[in-house]
Amino acid sequence: MDAALPVPFRRSRFLFVDLDVDVVRDAAGAVSVRDWDTFESRVELLGYTEVSRAVAKAGEAFGLRLLAAWEPTLSADVAAILAATGTTAGATAP
Repeated sequence: MDAALPVPFRRSRFLFVDLDVDVVRDAAGAVSVRDWDTFESRVELLGYTEVSRAVAKAGEAFGLRLLAAWEPTLSADVAAILAATGTTAGATAP
């Protein structure tokens, strides 16, 4: 899950700003937070502010709460994605 700024709609397009921080659940089910070092390295370059930092921290907290409440297995995740997209496990990309 990405921590990101709110996504405004401008000039018929969505503007997505990824704040680099990610909450990840691996195939074994372990949850971790990644890329705060990337965020910190880009503060000056990309003009991140204390508000940006607060949004990233809130995104991290939300991702951790969401994954703590969601306990599917990798097999169930893949099956749900395949079902939602109408794809079969044996399908290949064109």
